[in-house]
This record gives sequence, C-alpha cells and structure tokens, in this order.
Amino acid sequence: MFFETKMSAIKNKKSIIKTMTRNLIASLFIISILSSVGINIVMNNYIDKIAQKSLEYELENTYYSDSVDDTVNRDDKSLRLPTNIFITDESGKKIVYSSNSLFDKENKKVKLLNEKLSKEDFSDGKTKTVEINGESYFVEMRSYSGFFDIDKIVETRRDSDVKSEKNSKKYRVFAYVNITEAKKPFIDLSLWFLGIFGITVLLAGFFNFFEQKKFSKDLVETQNYLKSIGSKKSNMKKPESSYEEFEEICTVADLVNDRLLRKEKIQQEFFQNASHQLRTPLMSIQGYREGYESGVIPKAEALDVIRMQTEKMSKLVEEILYISRFEERELDLSKVDLSQLLLQSCDFNRPVDRNIEVKFDLEEKIIAEVDEKSIEKVFDNLFSNAFRHCCQKVIVKIYTVKKSISACSEVVIQISNDGRLIDERDLPHIFDRFYKGYGGNTGLGLSIAKDILKKHYGSITVEVDSELNKFTIILPQFCHK
Repeated sequence: MFFETKMSAIKNKKSIIKTMTRNLIASLFIISILSSVGINIVMNNYIDKIAQKSLEYELENTYYSDSVDDTVNRDDKSLRLPTNIFITDESGKKIVYSSNSLFDKENKKVKLLNEKLSKEDFSDGKTKTVEINGESYFVEMRSYSGFFDIDKIVETRRDSDVKSEKNSKKYRVFAYVNITEAKKPFIDLSLWFLGIFGITVLLAGFFNFFEQKKFSKDLVETQNYLKSIGSKKSNMKKPESSYEEFEEICTVADLVNDRLLRKEKIQQEFFQNASHQLRTPLMSIQGYREGYESGVIPKAEALDVIRMQTEKMSKLVEEILYISRFEERELDLSKVDLSQLLLQSCDFNRPVDRNIEVKFDLEEKIIAEVDEKSIEKVFDNLFSNAFRHCCQKVIVKIYTVKKSISACSEVVIQISNDGRLIDERDLPHIFDRFYKGYGGNTGLGLSIAKDILKKHYGSITVEVDSELNKFTIILPQFCHK
C-alpha cells in the first residue's frame, strides 16, 4: 500500500522530457515573435526618419523667404524618398497646386488625402502616417503666409507695396511620401526571419525527438538499475549511458549500495557475534543451575558462577544497547575540562582491593568542546581496561599541541599500563568488535571508544612502548568539521 501510494504521488509529477520539449518550443516561439516585433520597430523608425527628412527638404523649398538659407538643403546628400506636395487654401477645400506631373491621375489620391487630413486634427509641423486604399503615406503639414507664385509661396515683406500685402494669404502645404514600397523589403525580411525560425523550430524538434528517445532509453535503464539495487537483485549489469550525469548517478548508487552492503554485513556479523557472546554465559548459567539442582555442584560455587556470568551478560547487553543508541543520536557538544574529567574517571574505576600506583602528568584545566557523557565513557573503558590488565602502575598524561598557526589545537591523552604486553598479532585488531585476543577475553569497550572518538573527528591508537601498553587519544580542542 505504501509503495502504491508513493508511485501514485510520482505519477502526479511533471515529466522531464515533456517539460524540456515544451520549454524549447515555447522559448523558440517567444524569441521569434520578439525578434519579428523588434525588426518591425527598427524598420518603421528607419523609414519614418528618411521620410521625415525627405518631407522637410520639399517643404522648405516650397516657401521662399529672405530669412531662409537654403544652402544647407542644397548640399545635403542624405538618402531621400520621392516626395509630392499639394497646396490648399486656408480652409483646405481648394487645391492650389500639386507637384505630381500626372495631376489628373493623382487628383483622386490628392482629394482622398485632403479629405482625410482635413477631418483630422492636423497640427502645424506634425507628421502622421495615413492609410488610403491599402497604401501607407507619411504626411507633414505646414502653414505659410504670403502669396502664391507658380509653385512656391513667397513671403510678403514689410517694405513691399500695398498690392502685394493685399494678395497675401494663408496656405496649407501638405508634403507626403508613399512608404508602401519602402516597407516591402523589411516586411519580406521579417517574413524570411519568421520562416527561418519556423525551420529552426522544426529542425530543433526533429533533433530533439531523437535525442529524447536516447535520453528516455538511458533514463529508463538507469531507473531499472536503481530499482534492482533497491530490491537487492544480483548480477545486474550497470547500464552504459551516453550522458555523464546518468553514469555519475549509477556510480554514486554503486558506492552507496556497497557501503550499505558493508554496513549490513557488519551488522549481521555484529549480531551473530553478540548472539554467540550472549549464548556462552547463558549456557554456563544453565549448566551450573542443572549441576546445582542435581547436587553435582555445590550451591556457593554455582551461585558465584551464575552471578559472574549474569554480570558479564548484563554488561554486554548494555554495550550493545549503547552502540545502537549512539549511532542514531547527535553529539551534545559543550565546553568540558578534560583534565578534571580524567581524574574523576580514574577515581571511579580504580579498584580498592589492589595496590596500584597511578602517575599523573596533567596540564591544568584543558578545555575542549566535546560530548561530555560520551568522552567520559571513553575514559571509563580505557581506565577499566588499564586497571584490569596492569601489574603495578598506570601512567596518565594529557597535554595540547598545535601543528601550525592556522590549524586548531589538539588534545593528546595517553593512558599506559605495565601489564602483559599486547601481542603484535593483536595490535591491528584490538579495536575490532568482539575480537578475542590473549586470554580469550572479548568485549566492545575499545571498539565503542573508537566509534565515539571518530564521531568527534578524533582518533585512538595503541602501541607497545618499552614495558608499557600505551593507548593514545587525539581530539580537536574546538574545531569540528
């Protein structure tokens, strides 16, 4: 049911392939539209500038005045479009002049332009684009005062005669240019541009289709491979992908799977060893109980062995429970005086029924950021081990070192005993769980100490130095990764 719920939730999610395809098509479509709009804006601005310049040239040459200098227009060699003008009276109803040589043929256009423009609010000197019969005209109107002379409006001078002043009138001069043909190349360019984008979209879709098939195939093979790892199927061949991301996913999955398998194997071995270690005292307890009940073994001896085996089993169960809890929980870090904690642990574990000499070489008040209860257990395990195996003395040292200016200080703790020297064959395995060394003793104390220190980014080692078994702990004082 849980699996079905999860699969149902996954099906409601988006498909990567479909989303990528939609995004590609949408992106190309938006780019083509924006590019087309941009081309049209640039095109219209360009044509309008040329048309306006052409109109200004014609309008300025239509009005004759002593104050107007036409040398600038005469020397102007910039691009101009063919321009026509027509002049009306002040009311705009009567056409006085048209520059088009085919006046009769053009008369209808002029009348239509005049009729359309006369109805609009056409300010002096302003430009407009007017549509007539499917053609575009760029138009500018200017008002001049003077008298009409053939094809120009001549300015009435103040020193002229009275007759000339009476003939002075107001005229409206319309200059227009047909920009329909000028726009056609740009319109064709825009259509070509859209066509090219259309072909690009088709080609992109074509190549994307084949790439998607390959992508989908690799994705399905990777999914099946990951599912096979999850279901612990054996002999599954790692898929070969054309994409490095899928290769990396499979490689990481292999690494994670190997770690999980190793961890599972370690856990299986741990529980097998734990079961074996628990079975041994249980069998001993059962044997002595039966011996006592049958009268073969004295009561005192039977009870003593049962007590010892019960304590051994209780300690083992406690250590197993501690390991399971410790692996799951986070460290509760706080600043602790390690020198003081060492002294307390030594006093707590020191046997009262044996005369053991303890030599201390301690730096006063060494503060480190650690999980106090966990480090206390490390000290308890090491002191318990040292006092159990020593002959006459235990030596305890603690000091700090700093390898470089930038590095964090480290705390070094050494607990040595003069007991039977550890065999060289046992040294590499002494921190392994349930390792049985000299004397047949097994336990989890040293392995627990190693796990705790590892979680603190510290370490523990053992060496045989002269006549001593020396355990060395290295802990970062404040730095944690």
